[in-house]
Amino acid sequence: MYRDLFLVIKSYRFKFTNVEKLIADYFLKKKEPLTIDELAKKLFISPASITRFCKKLGFNNYKEFIYLYKEKLNSIEIESATFNNIQQGYLNILKDVDENFDREVLINVCEAIHKKKIIHLFGLGSSGLAADDFKFRFSRIGKFIEVIKDYNSVRMLMPILNKSSLIFILSLRGKSEDAILAAKNAKAKGATVISITSNHKSELIKYSDHTIYTAKLDKVDAMGNISGQIPLVISIDLIYSLYVDKYKNAVKKWFNTEKAINKSK
Repeated sequence: MYRDLFLVIKSYRFKFTNVEKLIADYFLKKKEPLTIDELAKKLFISPASITRFCKKLGFNNYKEFIYLYKEKLNSIEIESATFNNIQQGYLNILKDVDENFDREVLINVCEAIHKKKIIHLFGLGSSGLAADDFKFRFSRIGKFIEVIKDYNSVRMLMPILNKSSLIFILSLRGKSEDAILAAKNAKAKGATVISITSNHKSELIKYSDHTIYTAKLDKVDAMGNISGQIPLVISIDLIYSLYVDKYKNAVKKWFNTEKAINKSK
């Protein structure tokens, strides 16, 4: 019944006397918890009025009411702190992305995407989820995207890679041995390799034709407060937005072709 004490107080408002409304307003404003005598003195009312207020809400006495009230205030503070931490985490990510933004690199990446019809993406864990987002976006504008989420599949892919191939390696921390090995082998086959990472010292860089640096997650964020794919997805947003703007005629042509095909069915 009292899972949301403040909602309960509001629902009883029409039953309150003027004095009880005064008491209700005090608690709805989430003011400091006081003893019954301190509250009576502060509001210029009698302790008996406060007791009647509590009983009208279904409590046996003020002590029972104020105990729950304190609990609710504590939970609100915890929720507020959690929200503020996450909000600050997102702001830090956006700031980091902005500081790492390199338009020239993004233009080169968009040109590589434009020249290739088939694109391979390699990512493990949260990087794989970001790769799925890339596939969803670019598949809609005529690109064939293959997402690879384990190194065994990469091994099977290697024999068909050549100079006309484009492979993205997504690794936020840039320390995955599988990701580095995939980049190394793809580069050896002559493929164009693009990496997205937050690690400026990653070994991925030396095997990449282009590297997009994204935001890193700090220790608190990395514990799960913020999804690991967020920094990668933001970079994908930037790539997609620039690509659609730069190649708007090609994108429009694809949509018109797709529309004509659908009409003919």
